[in-house]
Amino acid sequence: SKSRNTKKRSKLKSITKTRDSMNTFKNLLKELIIHRPEKPLDFLIEKLEKPKPATRVFVVGPPGSNRKEIATSLSEHFSWPCISVGKLITDKIKADAGKETEEGRKIQQSRESYQYIDDETIIEMVKKELSKLEKDGSNWILEGFPRTATQVVSLQKIGIIPTRIVVLNIKKPTSQLKVKNNLISNATGLYGPELERVANNAIDEYYYHIKAVKELFKEAQLIQEYNANQNKDDLCNEISEMIQIRIDNPYRLPRIIVLGPPGCGKTYQSQIISKRFGLQLINLKELLDAEIKNNKEHGEEIHDCIVKGENVRDDLIIPVVKRRLAKTDCKLNGYILDGFPMSLAQINLLKFINAKPSMVVLLECDPEKCEGRIKERRYDPQTGKIIDRTLDQDIDEDMYDRIIKLEEDNEPAIKNRRKYWDDYVGTAESAYNQCLLTVNTGELTIDEATTNIAEAIINPIF
Repeated sequence: SKSRNTKKRSKLKSITKTRDSMNTFKNLLKELIIHRPEKPLDFLIEKLEKPKPATRVFVVGPPGSNRKEIATSLSEHFSWPCISVGKLITDKIKADAGKETEEGRKIQQSRESYQYIDDETIIEMVKKELSKLEKDGSNWILEGFPRTATQVVSLQKIGIIPTRIVVLNIKKPTSQLKVKNNLISNATGLYGPELERVANNAIDEYYYHIKAVKELFKEAQLIQEYNANQNKDDLCNEISEMIQIRIDNPYRLPRIIVLGPPGCGKTYQSQIISKRFGLQLINLKELLDAEIKNNKEHGEEIHDCIVKGENVRDDLIIPVVKRRLAKTDCKLNGYILDGFPMSLAQINLLKFINAKPSMVVLLECDPEKCEGRIKERRYDPQTGKIIDRTLDQDIDEDMYDRIIKLEEDNEPAIKNRRKYWDDYVGTAESAYNQCLLTVNTGELTIDEATTNIAEAIINPIF
């Protein structure tokens, strides 16, 4: 037992020596989370002795999200085969033409009425195609699958773990219009309220099932969502960049720190970049807000420090960040650390836990501009969202009525935080001079600043 486990660990170590250890660890962690084997060591050894897994990208979305066009563009960009569930269905209908089978009749009926075809039929078609690609060890893209919880389970049963599941999101009215136009072009004879009802049912069916799909993949952190209302070429570029960094960085995914004076836009840039590249966003303010609520012993002290613009003690901040970085999502996805470290002790913590950043983004902005932005900053207590009124953000009338000024955005606190930053910035520059990217958000537009950071991630020079 103990001796056998020791031998297994030795075998595990010998195999990983010849492998990309960080990437191997990430893939095995995904497998363990999803399969939860009874004998983890035996399971790991078996997986390690097999060839390196292929890159598998799934693309799903509601009607009107252009998922087929997006998947095809990605296929052409990477020169990977693309399986389209819609095409598989069309091919089956053609192959069964004239046979008058019950299965064929149900497929045709479901397609014409925009209802889901039964899972068993779809799963069998997809499994047949995937088995060919898996046998060759090919990288591939699958469009239109999985769309239900049953389809997710079928992937787990045959041992296929997605590299990423791209979920395309569009506004419901756009999707409904697409369904109605298709129903009319299919000469279904539907019109008026009945046409509206069938279209609405089709959209509701998609959202009902995709919610379950997201939940099943939640723990493994494989879902990446995109706004499909944007320009198709821009969207394809964003998705391909997210996939590419997972191919080009075999040793580890990006681990990025974003620092800067209060009001420089570091949280806003962190949000954009984390979403663009599928990185986990860790925001120091959110972590401290959670501590204020949950830490009965020190919550009030943390709150008072934040309101006054004073430093929260290292011994209170460090354990919080350390616990967050140890979570699975950071290991699987890479991360952006927004607003940390802010002291030498915090810098040393990252060294101690071997969380060396791949890049540190230092945002610069003159005090007057920063102060002006902070004065226009508001907080939505309902959503927890920070609103910058100087930016063109989606703010409805109800939100305007409830947004409030942050308690810590008072003039004395702002000056205290700025002074601390001015005193600290040299320490950060010295500690991270080998991987430091400086971006002036006072002189550049938001898009220009984002582009500078994104290019440094795609083409790392550190």
